[in-house]
Amino acid sequence: MLSKIFGSGWRVIATLKTIIVFIFTIFGTVLIYRGVTVSGSIDRNFVFFHGKCGKAKSVNTWLHLLLNACSTGVLASSNFFMQVLSSPTRSEIDKAHGANRALKIGVQSLRNVFWTSKIKFVYWILFFVSSFPLHLFFNSAIFATENLGTDWHLTISSEAFVDGAQYFGPGAALWPPRGDTDWEGYGLPRNVSEYFDPSSNASKKIEVASRYARSWKKLKTRDCVWQYVYCNPRVTFADVVMVVESQNETSMSEDGEGWNRTTLFKPFNSTTDKSFWDKHVPANESNSLWFAADCRTSVSSDQRPDGKCSQTCGRAVGFWKNESMSTRLGSLPSDYTFEFSPYASSYMADEAATNLTLKYCLVDELSQKCKVAISNQLLIIVVASIAVKGVLCLAVLFTLPKEQPLVVLGDAIESFICSPDQSTIGRCLMDRDLEEDMGAGCAFAMTAAPTCQSWLSAIDRQTWARSYGMLSMDIILLAGGFIAANLKTPLAGQSLLQSMSNGILSISPASAVNFMDFVLRANLPQLLLSITYFIYNNIYTHLCAEKEWNSYGGDFRPLRVSRPKGQQRTAYRLQLPYRYSVPLIIVSIFTHWLVSNAFYIFVAEGDYYEWSQQMDDSEQRRTGASETGLSIDAFVGIGYSTLTILILFITMIILPIIPTLVGQRKVKTAMPLAGASSVVISAACHVPVLEENSGTHPGSGVQKSLRHESRPVEDDEDPIYEMINLRGTTDDHEPLVSMDIIEGGNDTEETSYGTEFEALDAQDYLREVARNPVRWGAVKVPPSWTGPSTELSDGNIAVGHLSFGTELHDVQEPVAGQWYA
Repeated sequence: MLSKIFGSGWRVIATLKTIIVFIFTIFGTVLIYRGVTVSGSIDRNFVFFHGKCGKAKSVNTWLHLLLNACSTGVLASSNFFMQVLSSPTRSEIDKAHGANRALKIGVQSLRNVFWTSKIKFVYWILFFVSSFPLHLFFNSAIFATENLGTDWHLTISSEAFVDGAQYFGPGAALWPPRGDTDWEGYGLPRNVSEYFDPSSNASKKIEVASRYARSWKKLKTRDCVWQYVYCNPRVTFADVVMVVESQNETSMSEDGEGWNRTTLFKPFNSTTDKSFWDKHVPANESNSLWFAADCRTSVSSDQRPDGKCSQTCGRAVGFWKNESMSTRLGSLPSDYTFEFSPYASSYMADEAATNLTLKYCLVDELSQKCKVAISNQLLIIVVASIAVKGVLCLAVLFTLPKEQPLVVLGDAIESFICSPDQSTIGRCLMDRDLEEDMGAGCAFAMTAAPTCQSWLSAIDRQTWARSYGMLSMDIILLAGGFIAANLKTPLAGQSLLQSMSNGILSISPASAVNFMDFVLRANLPQLLLSITYFIYNNIYTHLCAEKEWNSYGGDFRPLRVSRPKGQQRTAYRLQLPYRYSVPLIIVSIFTHWLVSNAFYIFVAEGDYYEWSQQMDDSEQRRTGASETGLSIDAFVGIGYSTLTILILFITMIILPIIPTLVGQRKVKTAMPLAGASSVVISAACHVPVLEENSGTHPGSGVQKSLRHESRPVEDDEDPIYEMINLRGTTDDHEPLVSMDIIEGGNDTEETSYGTEFEALDAQDYLREVARNPVRWGAVKVPPSWTGPSTELSDGNIAVGHLSFGTELHDVQEPVAGQWYA
């Protein structure tokens, strides 16, 4: 059914792949139209989801898996057509053999491309070039934003504060000092009088913390210190209540609910100060509040390379200045004691009173909104690239030269059997090693039967060097990348997915220019991985091609060809069986997904990153926002995950081991290793034309016997040899010379047609051989055979011949020690 609709052989899969490519093109075009319509411009991003950040991250993760699957599908289709284009025709092979060069059959080969026709060469180059946008832009066409907050409110108190105990602002620490509003490191500047006004924001925030903090999320000491003392944006947590106790318990009130001003401070030297504080913070009352302030954490462009940040409450939580640093959660101790203010110790009755031990924290959880968006510009580039591939697919299907390419191994065997290559006569034991060392034109008389070798031996040295050289380079780069990443951002606290807790390579305001620049830089590893996968896939293609070639040395099998006739079977796939190609596609999707999470572009909104040195006025930021469709405070960066780099590194170590282990298995027969070489295949296809079979003339009886004696081949458990479509004696198997003429004529008629039969019999016979199940081995040679085996035979040396043959050729296993030519 498929052959009637789409054609036969590889054209069936090629047509289906073309349809899939155009489906992607149409879907992408609709998405572009929708995105431009909603966003109002091609230059702006199409925001299609705006909701909870957790949901946005989940949507983004699944969409990127889908993107990687689509990208892999399109690139796999492209590789399919590139292999078809690099498959040589018979005339191209003859031309290469004449120049003492061998071409590859059934595998992807760059060498073949330079021997093909100009139109095929152009198509191949266009397929290759049109893949670059997919590697560089497809993965970043969809992106999610994160909201990185900067502002938060700090409350330092006793445990009784969150249980409703009394408090007096600004707290028992009496900070900020009366009349001084410019103490760096203790929050944003605020006049102390605001703490005494119940309607002020300062008083309201303290009241909210006192009433509701007990219902907030409880954080352990280490988690709290990492979130609020060191450099971290407000992503999931906002305001915090740090529950503390003085290191010297005598500094606290007798009931343990807070601090008493009389026991905490020395007597005031100024009666003015005493009367001021007596009015607002009673001297002998317990105060469960220590300190409260509005804080802000942010990073400037000059601080980021040093891993530092501005922390307006830095001194309040133990630093000596209003600056903090980035650190990893795992590097922090489980307990934390800090000095609130070294400046206030001279006023304290006990100098150690300001040494506070953090017990735990209560934090107000955020419910921020994040976005998932599509870059219209990137999507247009990607869809245009896919559309180009779709047009090229149609061009391959309808405009290739009439001469059919030898796409699969069976095509080449059929061609060489039907029309033997004169340049390889007498080299029936030519193998990959001889061809590689001596070239296509090497001449030798005969050699002994080969011994069984491993699959690995079928791959030429250049392919091994190219494949494992590329894999080794990837491993070295990943090893260096992991070492560098681990030094800067250790594994502890790292996320496998894209996260702001991971490392940052670079960051800039989210202008259109910066966005495109970062996309290119972040996706270069994707391009490198695609080249690696292309080469890695070719290893398995070589191994499977050799396995199919070797199968003809063990039993009679029909040829797997593009256009089946007789008992030949259809070659829907090129070379890799689905039990190999499907796992390889899964590996490709998985590794591309790992790379997209190891090195990635991220977009975040919020003022956590300050760009005062890069943007002198807000007008420049507004321009950037209008270009991208993001908020005015958005920025774009390249992030990396040390954990994902490690997993990718381990994966890249494992991948080269697998084909090495698979290739250790020995080939099952004594066939020479072909290595997909056209010369080796040609040398094995010099089939003797049997003159007699049960006393019949070669022009009649042989064809008839081949037709009647052939039998179906038993199914093989290995799917690589599964019978897709065995044809019996159907209309597709009509003889090239009418059998009625042969069988119905008398002696006179036979004589009159004799000359014509003699001219056509050999070619007809060989075509009949190719249409029946064949096997490679030592074949019966007719008395009139004039090949090298008869020329070199004498009374002392018996020289046989090895080639493909049918059951009529009495094909036998080569005998060790026997000489063949």
